[in-house]
Amino acid sequence: MSLFAVAGCTNSADLALVDVKTCLAPSQSGCGAEQVVFGRDAGEIFVTAVLNNAPSDTKVDFAWKFVDGRQDIDTVTLTADRAGASNLQASLPKPTFEGGWPAGDYEVQIKVQNHPELPLIRKTFSVQ
Repeated sequence: MSLFAVAGCTNSADLALVDVKTCLAPSQSGCGAEQVVFGRDAGEIFVTAVLNNAPSDTKVDFAWKFVDGRQDIDTVTLTADRAGASNLQASLPKPTFEGGWPAGDYEVQIKVQNHPELPLIRKTFSVQ
C-alpha cells in the first residue's frame, strides 16, 4: 500500500466559500461568534469567509449595501494569496458623519469571480 499527499492541489468542482460571518473583532482565522445586530455607534464592521479549494489568485467581490436606503456603499475585491484554503476579511469603517451608522438593514453580497456555478452569497445584518 502506498500513501502520498499533494499540497496545494485544487479541484474547482470543490471550490466553495464557507463560514461567512459578520462581527466587530475578527481573529486571523475570521469571526468567531457571528454578530448580526450592531449599535449605531459600532466601529468597523467585518465580514469574514473561508475560500476552500481555490487556485491562488482567485478573486472574490464583496459589495456592501444599505438595503433600507437602497444605496450601494462600497465594493472591494480580495484575492486569495495561495492555493487551497484562504481566510478572507473585508470591512466597512464607521461613517464619519454625526450619529454613526444609519439605523436599518444592510447586506454584503459576496461572489467568487469567474465561477458562475457558485451562488451569490448574501450576508445580512442590521444596525439599531
